[in-house]
Amino acid sequence: MAFRAFSLRTTITAATLTTLTVTLLVVLVSTYHQWRLTSEELSQQVIARTSQVIERRMSRLLSTAQSASTLAQSFVARHEAKGLDFADFESIGEDFYSVTAALPEVSYLTLGVESTGAYCQLQRLDDGTLRIQHCAPPDKNAITHRFEWLHRPDGSRQKVTDDTRWKYDPRLRPYYKTAVRAQKATWTETYTFVDSKRGDIVGVTYAAPRYDPQKKLICVVSVDFTLEDITRFLRSVRLSETGFGFIVEEKGSASQVIASGSESPEVLKAALSRITRQRPGEALKTAQITVRGADYLISWRRLAEPNAPNWVVCTLTPEKELMGNVDASLRTTIWLVAIGGLIGVGASVWLAWFIAGRLRRITGEMEKTRRLQLEPETALGKGRFLNVSEVLQLGEGLERLKASLRSFERFVPTEYVRELITSGKEAEPGGMRTELTVFFADLAGFTTIAESKAPEEAVAILSEFLELVSREIAVMGGIVDKYNGDEVMAFFHGKDHATRACRAALRSQAAMTGLRRRLKSESLSMRIGLHTGEAILGVVGCAVRYNYTILGDTVNTGKRLEGQNKAYKTKIMLSEATLNQTEDSFLTRSLDFLTVIGKTEALRVFELMDSREGAEPAKQALATQTEQALVAYLQRDFAQAQRLCEATLAAHPDDGPTAVLLARARAFEKDPPPLDWNGVWQATEK
Repeated sequence: MAFRAFSLRTTITAATLTTLTVTLLVVLVSTYHQWRLTSEELSQQVIARTSQVIERRMSRLLSTAQSASTLAQSFVARHEAKGLDFADFESIGEDFYSVTAALPEVSYLTLGVESTGAYCQLQRLDDGTLRIQHCAPPDKNAITHRFEWLHRPDGSRQKVTDDTRWKYDPRLRPYYKTAVRAQKATWTETYTFVDSKRGDIVGVTYAAPRYDPQKKLICVVSVDFTLEDITRFLRSVRLSETGFGFIVEEKGSASQVIASGSESPEVLKAALSRITRQRPGEALKTAQITVRGADYLISWRRLAEPNAPNWVVCTLTPEKELMGNVDASLRTTIWLVAIGGLIGVGASVWLAWFIAGRLRRITGEMEKTRRLQLEPETALGKGRFLNVSEVLQLGEGLERLKASLRSFERFVPTEYVRELITSGKEAEPGGMRTELTVFFADLAGFTTIAESKAPEEAVAILSEFLELVSREIAVMGGIVDKYNGDEVMAFFHGKDHATRACRAALRSQAAMTGLRRRLKSESLSMRIGLHTGEAILGVVGCAVRYNYTILGDTVNTGKRLEGQNKAYKTKIMLSEATLNQTEDSFLTRSLDFLTVIGKTEALRVFELMDSREGAEPAKQALATQTEQALVAYLQRDFAQAQRLCEATLAAHPDDGPTAVLLARARAFEKDPPPLDWNGVWQATEK
């Protein structure tokens, strides 16, 4: 049975109109007009809760300051018996560090010595790093020698400042004088801090003087907070959309705003003029102000803690943003609206669920496409009872995209396509230097076959060869770079790239044996060359066409090794650089010390014979015999090399490397090489 497909716009519009119509009808029948505003009561509750939050934060700061001061004084007391000295600052600085690190609210922790003017300070920087500052006793002009270190997490310190002309005497600073006048631990009024890195910043200090048994002042220990920290906290506290808290400091007969959660100078000025003074512990007060025709509610209460700063915690919020209470009629209206809304929303939810199910399926296929899992999917986006045309078009479009990408994969390495899709970037020239293993495979004997076959048959044979090699390369995680006639160029990079390349070579030769049997052509064979080293991996070309490839001397050397198989009558030749990264996973035999065309540096080359675990005893014996003959050859014992080679050929008459070595040993037996001969053979063919 066929069902009509509706557009997505029509579906959503119909659901929305149904919901709105039912909801509005219910609202019109309800007792909506019975709202009763109680904004003042709710306003008081919101303001009181917000004020409590701010007061608790301020109380915690005060308590933290007192705790930090108590701890710091206990550390200082250890050194007071023998008299505070500048040399004690090393130990005191470490003690202060432990206090400051444990109490993240503390901005500065300082010790100023009365008798000398020397001081020690721990400062918390903006990024949380702790800086230690020591200042030697200043001279009569308040000039001192300042040292600064950054304290690293591992406990070491990095010296960052050594200033012999720093002008500073703690005894002249406001916090110090305030503590001396009070003769007890006390809070200062806000004042400007001197900071060598951040410039002048405003803060408040909890300063505690210390006296000896004769009531003589020894030092002042102070804990500082910057108003920046308080301001950041206030900005995080909101009464409503634009409501905020602020702190007022009472100084004599005047008052000033020292920290605010919002930049509203005109409103703050009006609020400041309305706030009346209180004694600590009095109840929260509220008032109303009007600024530019807008009504605001303000509240204030002085901090109640003993020995607290003369601070008043205030809040301010527009009246229109404060909620009002609703009576029973409002609740009735809400229930009626909810019932009507559920009827309309139920239909919308069902439609949304249905469409979402189809879209989730498409989204899942899109995620698979992003990972280049491009298997075809039938009936993508179709429903059982209802179809949405736009969803069907989306599913069909995705299937067309997957078909295009499947075709695209045949021309560009899958890894590069995946990288482009994941990043969302367009292809552009560029590359990086990386270590990899190059893999060259050539179909030997194909030219002869091509001359005796029809073009279609020759292409089919070549395609089958390229398919089997490319498949084994892909299985081992390699990337086919290009096809050059009957040659395959590939590379492996990442973890275990050399081992994976060797396994791909062995698997390819095994597959080649099967192909040769199917074609009944014993003359058809494959030569493989492997070499490991650094190369440039990336995109080259121009705006018309790009190529994802590898470049460099490593590539050229791998190509030369593939060609040298012809001279040694081997199937897989690899360099020592490749062998060294395979962790003895394969059976190999040393072939030669070889200088390929285009290179001056000799390479030690090997034949890859089999995997270590799968090698037959006969292959292992052949590898050992070849090694012994090569050692004798390199030691200029050409007669012994001949005897060993002849014995090997008696058991393996078709062994190419042994035949090559025997021919050289015989030649050198008749015409010995010069005394400086190092055993390196110069290749004459590519």
